[in-house]
Amino acid sequence: MMQNKIRTGIIGLGRIGWNYHAKEINRHSEYDLIAVSDKDKNKLAEARKKYNCSCFDNHHQMIKESNLDVVVIASPTHMHFQMAMNLLEAGIHVIVEKPMAMNYQEAFKIFELAENNNCLITVFQPRRLAAYFQQILTIIEKNVIGNIFWVHLAHFDYCRRNDWQSLSKYGGGMLRNYGSHFIDQLLQLIGYDIINTYCYANKYISLGDADDIVKIVLQTETNKLGEITINQASLIKPYELYIWGNKGSIKYSNGQITIEYFDTIDAEIVLEDTLNRNDRIYPKDNIKSNLEIVNVDSKQEKNVYTNFADAINQKDKLIVPVKQTLEVVKTIDNCIEKSSFYNV
Repeated sequence: MMQNKIRTGIIGLGRIGWNYHAKEINRHSEYDLIAVSDKDKNKLAEARKKYNCSCFDNHHQMIKESNLDVVVIASPTHMHFQMAMNLLEAGIHVIVEKPMAMNYQEAFKIFELAENNNCLITVFQPRRLAAYFQQILTIIEKNVIGNIFWVHLAHFDYCRRNDWQSLSKYGGGMLRNYGSHFIDQLLQLIGYDIINTYCYANKYISLGDADDIVKIVLQTETNKLGEITINQASLIKPYELYIWGNKGSIKYSNGQITIEYFDTIDAEIVLEDTLNRNDRIYPKDNIKSNLEIVNVDSKQEKNVYTNFADAINQKDKLIVPVKQTLEVVKTIDNCIEKSSFYNV
């Protein structure tokens, strides 16, 4: 159990490393940002000036000289595996950006080494931690809409990606990028017992060679259906999240959660095993439903750094355990295998 401040480092001072992780670490009293690593000397100078931390142009030197408890890997995807292995071999706990690794084989090796060296590791999955999603999970746990059988998740935007995340050689593409978010959410909602996977992917407006359109359909052993649509070539944004249960449904859009459900249903209706219906009326349930529209409660949001500190100090379990992340990576691998876009 750790009593003093958690000595923390960051690998990668790009968008997420600088704009999110460095700021979050700095505002949490449990942590002390003592070291950063990046190839860009200007970014290192900026970090030195703002956070008064040690700066290194390679993570090997940072590991060797900094006596770190935790390191955040905020580098491009194709670098995650080797960096995570280096950190875990040194007995350092790890927070890694999504996706955890380029493939399941890499992710499992990371998991095994973390287990063997008694290190904690979690993947930063902000959409699972988000207030709206935590609020929806609470509604589902209360059985308001009954048993879930169908879920749609979607992201629509018009964005011609021209950065490293548009290039396959760096692990780019929407399947790995945004797909990691939505697959993680979907598995939380429908379960991890996936038996069938369908995936369509293509590239339409991206300047790189990686996918910017993805459609995923997952079926569980208990016949729950999950769908993910990621469309980076869309000017319209028709929906974000729908969840159907046998007693109602949930819709999330623009910071509002809509819940429609019923408490009771006409129990007198019976099956008519005949071809002749005298009244010529189509069957219709007489349901009196309840409609609730609630704003997202920002207090429901979970914080990766609060949770990780509590896990280190044995006060709580990880909200995003690595075994669940392995299933996210396995699903991405299955999607790659099923899609002709990745197998040309």
